[in-house]
Amino acid sequence: QVTIEGREYLSSAAENPPKPVKE
Repeated sequence: QVTIEGREYLSSAAENPPKPVKE
């Protein structure tokens, strides 16, 4: 399963360059 945070990260990564994320 993919969490909502994961979905947002994947969708944003698809449109923007990868950025380091701190939780």
